[in-house]
Amino acid sequence: MISLLDTRLAQLKRTDEVVHTITPSELNAGEWWAETGRDWPGHLSSGLIEPRKGYRFRPENLALSVILDGVECERLVDLGTGSGALLLIADAFLEPSIGLGLELQSDAVERLGRTLEAHQRGHLRAEQGDLREDKSLRTLVSTLGGKADVVVMNPPFFPSGWGRASSLESVHRSTHALHGDVFAFLEAAKAIVSDEGMIFVVFDATRMASLFAAAGKVVLEPDRIVMIPNRHQAARADEPYRVWVRFRQGSMLRSL
Repeated sequence: MISLLDTRLAQLKRTDEVVHTITPSELNAGEWWAETGRDWPGHLSSGLIEPRKGYRFRPENLALSVILDGVECERLVDLGTGSGALLLIADAFLEPSIGLGLELQSDAVERLGRTLEAHQRGHLRAEQGDLREDKSLRTLVSTLGGKADVVVMNPPFFPSGWGRASSLESVHRSTHALHGDVFAFLEAAKAIVSDEGMIFVVFDATRMASLFAAAGKVVLEPDRIVMIPNRHQAARADEPYRVWVRFRQGSMLRSL
């Protein structure tokens, strides 16, 4: 059955774009969500607007809904929001009073604006800015009306120059640290999160050493980890693939 939201998304997308649904079945056939016994938020199933070619929604984003269980939030931020998948998922499960997605690329900001218009999420906004710049972070906190309770992020997994570059520039920008590595993302999150706030990061499971090294530098402590196994045909069933980690403000002594 086509909903009004489906219709609005179809009307607002452009010819070089697609509407990508956000449903539990995209991650391990949805078995992980069925075990919770809860209903999936219906508006997420209608999805979001993404480029037809380029970096798009990843199934591991869905596991954010599990690691957010029991968390309370008034002010939400998604750093490097892209098409806004994490922003929409976090909003659906946290129901904050205000949520902001910070993104460097103007085309992504404009696209997310149309997704939010279709969803009629008036408390959510897409903001253009560079998370490496203090000015962008100060503006973000000012717009929020205070520091964030929850920050979510999907930072680039790989350093600039690592491996073979994608033929699509938008994919390369999203997967490689051309405009800020995981340290830059965590440093920005540390600057905008409240003392009791939480930071949620999805990362490549084979590069966890880089993630934890960066967290140690900015004095953040992990307190919950959700591993996502690799379900690719060529992989072992128990091989780690992606990881969600929840961080809190730490102390220098415990980070040594």
